[in-house]
Amino acid sequence: MRQRRMAMLVLLCAAAALPGCASRPASSVQPTGGRTLGIAELEASMAPLRPCTVVFDIDDTTLYTGLAFLFAQGYFEERDAGRYRDDRAFWTLINDSLDARFSKPKRIARELIAFHRQRGDTIVFVTSRFPSEPATERTSLLLQRLFALPSAPPVIFTSQQPKTEAIRSVHPALSYGDSDGDIADTHEADPAIRAIRIIRSPVSYNERPTTPGKYGEEILANSAD
Repeated sequence: MRQRRMAMLVLLCAAAALPGCASRPASSVQPTGGRTLGIAELEASMAPLRPCTVVFDIDDTTLYTGLAFLFAQGYFEERDAGRYRDDRAFWTLINDSLDARFSKPKRIARELIAFHRQRGDTIVFVTSRFPSEPATERTSLLLQRLFALPSAPPVIFTSQQPKTEAIRSVHPALSYGDSDGDIADTHEADPAIRAIRIIRSPVSYNERPTTPGKYGEEILANSAD
């Protein structure tokens, strides 16, 4: 029975990855405040600045990770009864296996990371995931490969806690994130950090609501894909 359920889940994942076959209807999230800017405008605004540290969230900002999460939820469905976010084995499976199989880079992340690499900026990833248990470097190595980084980048896991201290610890000039928490934690870390909202894809499996512009942050146009 479990094998049949897993097989069906794999088929659902494959269907969801095809154009026009998303299991969740597309939504048009519109900014409610803040200032929308294009990537060319963002790049121009960075021209006078010396190389700096830049923070990226991972899920729905840097990578499409919905299929990895969907697969893991199905795998642990009976065991966790919906409490998968507290299960370290859930996160280890995503970090060490499913990301490499199912997660794909967002176009906007490719553009931004290439731009910051060209500038000589230091790129740090901060995620609210739990780290693998036992700890591994697979998330960092995967990001290095997907974005052609010269070395494995730092990845800070906050274990479902706010990202405030993690962001503050690396003293970034910019922080990119898709969730309200990403923006709020950036402002809390230091109001001088430039928080830039990445729009969550309309086919994301993350059901937590987002409100672009809620904190008056800048919103990157055309950043859902």
